[in-house]
Amino acid sequence: MNNKKKKVLFVSYDGLTDPLGQSQILPYFISLSNLGHQITILSCEKRLKSFNTKRLQLKKICEENEINWQFVDYSKTPPILSTFSDLAKMKRLAMALHQSHHFDWVHCRTILTVNIGLALQKKGSRLIFDIRGFWADERVDGKLWNLSNPLYAFVYKVFKRKEKFAYQHADRIVTLTQSAQDQLVSQFGTKRKNMTIVPCMADLDHFSEKGVDYELQDHLVKRLDLENKLIIGYCGSLGTRYLIKEMLLCFKTIKDAKNLKPSIFLIVTHSDTSELKKLITYYNLDGSVVITSSTYQAIPTYISIMDIALYFIFSGNSGKAVSPTKQAEFLALGVPIITNGGIGDSEKVLRTHNCGEVVNLFSEEEFKKVATKIPNLLSLPKEEIRETAKRFFDLNKGVLRYDDLYSS
Repeated sequence: MNNKKKKVLFVSYDGLTDPLGQSQILPYFISLSNLGHQITILSCEKRLKSFNTKRLQLKKICEENEINWQFVDYSKTPPILSTFSDLAKMKRLAMALHQSHHFDWVHCRTILTVNIGLALQKKGSRLIFDIRGFWADERVDGKLWNLSNPLYAFVYKVFKRKEKFAYQHADRIVTLTQSAQDQLVSQFGTKRKNMTIVPCMADLDHFSEKGVDYELQDHLVKRLDLENKLIIGYCGSLGTRYLIKEMLLCFKTIKDAKNLKPSIFLIVTHSDTSELKKLITYYNLDGSVVITSSTYQAIPTYISIMDIALYFIFSGNSGKAVSPTKQAEFLALGVPIITNGGIGDSEKVLRTHNCGEVVNLFSEEEFKKVATKIPNLLSLPKEEIRETAKRFFDLNKGVLRYDDLYSS
């Protein structure tokens, strides 16, 4: 193996100022920079209300860790055209950066940025296509793209062609799951030796007892009226692929079950909750669902309050490539999970290592079965659940896999 450290351009349409950037991008590259790689991050940033404060904080963190952070401004409108415009700006900046840095690797996050990587590949860089998921299929499964609309049908075909081309020409491919890797092998003939699996992982120093503020924990329990309750918890966005209605119905069944403590569904999110609130009222769950929000730093404290995690995600074809970040974070804090089948490698991990329950049908009968398993979930040793997180979802292991890729 060639252990020479490399000059790497990481390109992401998701911003460092997004919660995802702080949990799933920056921690990796801080560690990779500390291992000696010369890291440049190129991102697309949304100028929200708190942008300037976050930007200064993250700029300082990047400078302290010798990371060169460059970005363009995100455009929201018009749909689709604004995305192509943003990517064109990113490509121009990437080409300019390459002229002065001569990157060994261009590491592209999702199909959105892979054109930039392919352009730099022609200039001598090697390309890592970090697929993160089947992006175009996620848009369809999430009902964001209606293929009966000619425009969306055309754009979908463009991305699927580009996806196939990238699978064939990337020097290395990173997937989140074994299921996604299997599909690339069967559908595109991609060679396994050119692929690496790096699931969504968690910083196990942050998502641990060290990351819990016990004074804040006591304050939250009292402020949110959670004392002597069974806390079913959810953290993260409420995007189109998350099945809010099904989650509420499952919670309602748990709440109505006999021989359990009074139940509260604690939802921690920055997403728009107007639709969620309508569903809460419709299902007569007012007073049983608590909605709040948190900073990334305080998320471990909120999770530490929860007895059991609950989330359902639309599976479909795109589900094979999904590795939920929240899965790693819940397990890292010893919280068992209730989720659905068809989500990447989740069912295999949870069932094999006794860390949760998997629902395969969204029916009252299935939800009642899950409710009967609650006492068993509550009795699972937290340390054994944490060991599963250490085995599969330790961010340090992900860092070493990327280090091996860069150094190979």
